[in-house]
Amino acid sequence: MAAAHLDVDLTPQSPNARFCANDGGNYEFWLSAHSKMLKEARVGASRFSLNPRGLLMPKYSDSNQIFYVLEVFCVSETRAKASNLENSLFTPDFIAQAWDVPEETVNSQKEERIVLLKEGISMPETTDLSNSPYGEFAYNCEEAKLDVDIKNGGRVSVVSSDSLPIFKHVSLGADLVKLDPHAMCSPGFSSDSAYQVTYIVRGSGRVQVVNQNGERVIDHMLEPGCLFIVPRFHVVSKRAGENGMEWFSIITTEKPVFSHLAGRTGVIKSLSPKTICAAFNVEDGVEKELRSRRTNDAIFFPPK
Repeated sequence: MAAAHLDVDLTPQSPNARFCANDGGNYEFWLSAHSKMLKEARVGASRFSLNPRGLLMPKYSDSNQIFYVLEVFCVSETRAKASNLENSLFTPDFIAQAWDVPEETVNSQKEERIVLLKEGISMPETTDLSNSPYGEFAYNCEEAKLDVDIKNGGRVSVVSSDSLPIFKHVSLGADLVKLDPHAMCSPGFSSDSAYQVTYIVRGSGRVQVVNQNGERVIDHMLEPGCLFIVPRFHVVSKRAGENGMEWFSIITTEKPVFSHLAGRTGVIKSLSPKTICAAFNVEDGVEKELRSRRTNDAIFFPPK
């Protein structure tokens, strides 16, 4: 499919590197060297797949992170990330003295991101964090109240600092969108100039992205497991295939706000009839027909 040329490749991508793979699971990620838009948006992305009894090891991170639990998918913002911190390890004698344990205990530890727990070991439930300075750390998008629910169209749950106060500290937002078979998501854009980092969870479909010059920069088929980024000031629209399509997006602002071009809430509906006629060089009859369409549909458009 044809698309306008850009210096930065926006093609949806699968993970392009693997850090570890063992009986506990595997850890894959998207290298910024192969996806310059990640660097441009100052975010990183990785995917963890845990096998039964697989344990993701406790680890310090020098950047804010959001995990979407599917297998496990993670996006981190790298604006405050310290370079090469992960490679700056203390020697065993320093660690042993700090923790007051024998050096042999330190040397026995496996330097792996994922490990396999022994049979019979279970992890305790998370304690109540509602009274902590950060509030709760988890939010169930599947059980949350839907922000938009269109019959045969789609549904969306938006996660912001209103629903998960800790987002105030990470400066990120998110949404979970489920598009019904052959339904379309209205062309829309971030009103606050945020990047959208989108991971396809299930189903398949097609995406088109247009830049501020009116050039189509993405026209691509989407499959589960691929990641793509919508740059700032770009308009995006998606259409689901025969099995529908579900995606999870991280937005680089704590309270995502989107505007749409078509549908009941489309910005074109706010323009006066004379302005529309002049802008599109059409007669009154064409303008009235245009304004009369999509008066009941908002954001998601069911197939006809």
